[in-house]
Amino acid sequence: MSKMKRRDFLKVLTVTSTAAVASGCAKELPEKLIPYVVQPDEIIPGVSSWYAATCTECEASCGTLVRTREGRALKVEGNPYHPVNRGGLCARGQSSIQSHYDPDRIREPLKRSANGSFKAISWKDAVVEISKALTDSASAGKKSAVITEPETGSINKLISTVKNSFAGMEHYTYSLLGKSEFDASIEKAFGKGLRANYDFSKADVIVSFGADFLGTYLSPVEYAKGFSAMRVKNASKFYALESRLSQTGGNADKWIMRSAGSTQALMSALVNLLSGNSNIDSLLENTGVKKEQLVKIAKDLKKAKAPLVIGSGAGSDEQSLYFSHLLNSKIGATGKTLVFYKGRAKNNSVDLKVALPSIVKEAKNYGLVITSNVNPSYSMPSSSGFESALASADLVVSLSNNLDDTSKLANIILPLSSGFESWSDSEPRPG
Repeated sequence: MSKMKRRDFLKVLTVTSTAAVASGCAKELPEKLIPYVVQPDEIIPGVSSWYAATCTECEASCGTLVRTREGRALKVEGNPYHPVNRGGLCARGQSSIQSHYDPDRIREPLKRSANGSFKAISWKDAVVEISKALTDSASAGKKSAVITEPETGSINKLISTVKNSFAGMEHYTYSLLGKSEFDASIEKAFGKGLRANYDFSKADVIVSFGADFLGTYLSPVEYAKGFSAMRVKNASKFYALESRLSQTGGNADKWIMRSAGSTQALMSALVNLLSGNSNIDSLLENTGVKKEQLVKIAKDLKKAKAPLVIGSGAGSDEQSLYFSHLLNSKIGATGKTLVFYKGRAKNNSVDLKVALPSIVKEAKNYGLVITSNVNPSYSMPSSSGFESALASADLVVSLSNNLDDTSKLANIILPLSSGFESWSDSEPRPG
C-alpha cells in the first residue's frame, strides 16, 4: 500500500473541515416560544391537572383519574371513589394512553377506491354518501344494520332514536368478554328485565368452571377487589375446574384439570350430588374429573354459608351459564353472592353471534351495514360467514380508530375519538 503524501493529507483535511464549518453555518428552521396570552384558569404550565373519566377499553366501565399537563393526557390511574373498581385499574386501562397516541390511528375519513386502496375524503362527502345509502336502503325495502359493543347511557338512547327513525334498521351487539351471554342467561333463569352481578367479598366457597374472573371476565378489577376481601376470611375456599390453567386458576386452593366441553356434564353431576344422588359415574365419563373430587366440592358447598358457582366465562354458551344459575339457586347463593338489580332500558338489540345465521341467509337484503368499534372479522371463525355477508351489503361503513380486519372490508371508514377526546357517559349498573 502506497503512503499518503503530506501535501495530499492537508488537502483532504482542508476540504472536510470546510464542509463541516459550512454545514454548521446552515440556516436552521425558526423555533418560536408562544406563551399563554390569555391563560386558561385550569392550566398552570408545569403543574399537572387531574380529571375524572371512565375507561372505555372494555364493558366494565371502570372509573379513572387522568393526569394532564398543558392539555395533554399523560397517565391514567383508577379512581378510588368509583364504585366499580375502587381505585384499581387493569393493564388494558393503564395502556389506554398508548392507543390514544398511536401513530397509526386513522386521522381522517377514508374511502375505498376502485383498485382497493383507501383515499382520504372530507367529512361532508362521507356523511352525504352514508345518508344517501341509508335513505335509499329504506326506500328500497332493504335492511340496515348497526353493529356495536353493548352500549349504555346516551349512546344507547341515540342508537334507539336512529333505529326508530328508519324502517328496517336493526341493532346488533358484539361482545368478546361474555357480557351478552351472561345477561341473556340471567333473563332465561330469573325473568325478563333482571340483571345480576357476582359479589365475591361475601363468598366463603367458590367453584369456577373456567371463568377467568381475575383476568378478563366481565369486570375483572371489581372481582379482584372482592376476591381479595374474601381471602381475608380464613375459612374461604376456591375450587377451579379448568381445561387450561388461567390467571384465576393459578389463585385457586384446588385446581382440577377437566376436559374441554365438559362443563354441563360436571354441573349435572354436582346437582345430583347436592340432591343426594351419588350415582354420577356415567356423567363423569370423559370429563377427566374423579368422583371423589366432585364429592368433596359438593360437601363444601353444602356447608358454606355464602357459596358461589361460576360458569365457563367468556366464550361460553348461554346454556352453560344458565346451568350455573340453577346451581346457585339450589345452594342458596341468590341474593347473597349472586345479587340482582333491575336492568337498564333496552333498545331491543340482538347478540350478533346469535343472529348471525339468519343474517348470512338474508345478506343480500342489507343495503347498509355500520360497524362501530368492533372487529368480528378478526375474532369470528371464517366458517361463520360474517365476511361473506358483509361483502353482500351495498355499503359498509366502519367507525374505528385503526385499520383493523373489519375496517379493511369497509367502503368508508370514519375515525373514532378516543376516550380522552370525547364527552360521553356510561352506566355500568343502575343506581
